[in-house]
Amino acid sequence: MLLSLARTRLKEPLRGIMLWMDNVLNRSTPLVVKEGNVEALAKFLSESVKRPVDKVVAHDGLSLLEMVASVAYLRSRKALHAVLVDYTFVNPPGITRYVSEQATQNYRQSLTGVVQMIAQRLRAKDYIRVSYVDQIIHKYGEAGWTVFLEHLDVERIAEELSELASRGCLLVFSDHGYDVVLDEEGNLFVTHGYRLEAGRGRVILPLSRFSFVLVVFPAS
Repeated sequence: MLLSLARTRLKEPLRGIMLWMDNVLNRSTPLVVKEGNVEALAKFLSESVKRPVDKVVAHDGLSLLEMVASVAYLRSRKALHAVLVDYTFVNPPGITRYVSEQATQNYRQSLTGVVQMIAQRLRAKDYIRVSYVDQIIHKYGEAGWTVFLEHLDVERIAEELSELASRGCLLVFSDHGYDVVLDEEGNLFVTHGYRLEAGRGRVILPLSRFSFVLVVFPAS
């Protein structure tokens, strides 16, 4: 239901983002350093997000698909303002460690340390790490795309974001998404940080290399 809603309301923006991702991965020039730098992300958010942020969520493994579906749900079903920030974080290996190791000296080198750092830069009252999607990836991703989708409850994700945003302005970011891979037998499976040299197939959706930022707040 949610993905269908996202397709009808956000089809063109999503298509544009996917084409951009494909171009970035296929270009011959190296990525700009700031595109994969947590400090640059924190600086950008502190300067560009004008509304005071109450809570920051690090949503481990949340991909573009769930984020877009959540935006559509929050806007149409919950009458919340939900805006994708004009910033794309690039995680070349598509793993949590790439992000967590960038936590500065005063914070733990973990995703929790990174979300704490960003929350303090934004003067947010609270922060939290959510690992739901990452757990589903690791538990059901190898079983295949269909099994993965059967266990990934996108409505649960959107409802939890709605509940958090009802108490104030919420900023959500992810360390990585996930890759949808077509194996040599024509079956789709899900993982993150898929290495092309693994030789098991080819990546259909390289979502683990990119993460996005969502701001949600009450309409009134």
